[in-house]
Amino acid sequence: LSKALPKDYLSRPNLIATERTATSPSREPGLDVVMDLMIHDIDSVLWLIQEPPVSIVAEGLSLGLTEIDLAHARLEFPSGAVAHLKAQWGMPVRRRETHVAWPKKQLTHDMLSGKCHLLVEGKSHEMSLEVGDPLADQLDCFVRSIRENMPVVVSGSDGLKALEVCGDIRQKINQRVKEKPRLSLRERKFLSKFWEEYAH
Repeated sequence: LSKALPKDYLSRPNLIATERTATSPSREPGLDVVMDLMIHDIDSVLWLIQEPPVSIVAEGLSLGLTEIDLAHARLEFPSGAVAHLKAQWGMPVRRRETHVAWPKKQLTHDMLSGKCHLLVEGKSHEMSLEVGDPLADQLDCFVRSIRENMPVVVSGSDGLKALEVCGDIRQKINQRVKEKPRLSLRERKFLSKFWEEYAH
């Protein structure tokens, strides 16, 4: 996204919603859905908002596949930005969707197809981004950083921050604390556009 969008789209957004689903769990033993799927969206959210969350509310459950097979987290940031992240496996289809809202602008990106839908002051724009192999891109970036002595796109510090948020989310879920987030009207209106449970 950083290569395809104008710089003003990369300013701190107001609202973010992400959803990742997979048909089966990770082949790596011991990884739950937060550590295997949701962590990628956590990393993207932290990159976009550029500050750590001040509040995390999370819920999840096991479907008998791993310790956590379905997870939903709400992250609130000092700026007032809010991110909702959902991840689940054991689903019939894979999904990789990100929805981002700024004042008067909204972006929906399907990472599997590369399709982007932009809504700017009521006007729709469609575009397509190149769909690559994330794992191959990650290795290429790492090798290039060593050969050319260049910084990697995602630093070790960035990775650590994402892991810390993952740990907080997993702790909230494993504590089984019944803590429902109090959604603002703008959050509910935003989420209702693509998540049916918020449409009522």
